[in-house]
Amino acid sequence: TYQRLSEDLKLSEHSTTRLDTSKTKFTFTLDGKVVTVDASLVKVDEKKEEDGSYTYTYTFNKDGFKENGVWSISVATVDVHASSSNASVQFQFVLDNIVPELKIEGVTNNGKYNTAKHQFKVLVKDNIGLARVRVLVNGKVYEFTKEELLKGEKLIELEHSDKPYSIEVEVVDLAG
Repeated sequence: TYQRLSEDLKLSEHSTTRLDTSKTKFTFTLDGKVVTVDASLVKVDEKKEEDGSYTYTYTFNKDGFKENGVWSISVATVDVHASSSNASVQFQFVLDNIVPELKIEGVTNNGKYNTAKHQFKVLVKDNIGLARVRVLVNGKVYEFTKEELLKGEKLIELEHSDKPYSIEVEVVDLAG
């Protein structure tokens, strides 16, 4: 998962026979739907190896991938003898530059609660997924479990205290 592509994507494939690069077909999908990427953003390099085989490097300009979501690239090739392969190279990645949403329910800034225990809920939402959520209450760490990360919420109970509580939340989504 990337917030954005910082450099061009490169995929390689090895072929025992020479490919007809004019017939190479690239398919791009975003969240499962086929999308068009400008052909000028794709470069194909062919290198003949010492053993007579070929290495093909496909370079995809990072400017072709701006939208958030799950991207998939597949490359289908045909060799010079017209033998085809179905999606000889496939690659998938996620772009996500949307910041997670955070909400805390059950506590207010400078609020006072005259109970032996007080519960509050930390709610976190992200468009792709959460990697880690930590809640610090006066320095004590409450880490979200895998199930809480999937659900996007954690219930925390505070003991009665005459001193104020300091609550901090650290959220890291799958894009970092």
